[in-house]
Amino acid sequence: RGDHSFRELHSPAAGPSQSVISPRPALSVTSTSVMSAAAVNTTMADNQVWKAVKPYMNGGLSGMGATIIIQPIDMVKVRLQLGATGGPLRVAKDIIAKDGFGSLYRGLSAGLLRQATYTTARLGIFSQLTEM
Repeated sequence: RGDHSFRELHSPAAGPSQSVISPRPALSVTSTSVMSAAAVNTTMADNQVWKAVKPYMNGGLSGMGATIIIQPIDMVKVRLQLGATGGPLRVAKDIIAKDGFGSLYRGLSAGLLRQATYTTARLGIFSQLTEM
């Protein structure tokens, strides 16, 4: 059973407890075969699926990246709108002192979900419409 050059075949002619052993060449993967397979493969720029998906990926990832950067600023803005006293830096300092740094990112999942759906679709569709 430890030799991988043989495989066990269950044939319909053999009973349920009988099996037939047949020789099978062992699979050999070498660095040369992997490199030659990669050389035959086309680049991502030539891949039609990637060309169709790329605008959506770029839109979604850029929107999500922007949300991660803007979230703390937005949290401070909302606190100021709700009546917190002091300037933005003072409000940010108070939030961090009271609730910790992570509290600046409360609500991030909702923002990321919005960007993953809305911005992905918006920028992907915009890209396709401008190519027409």
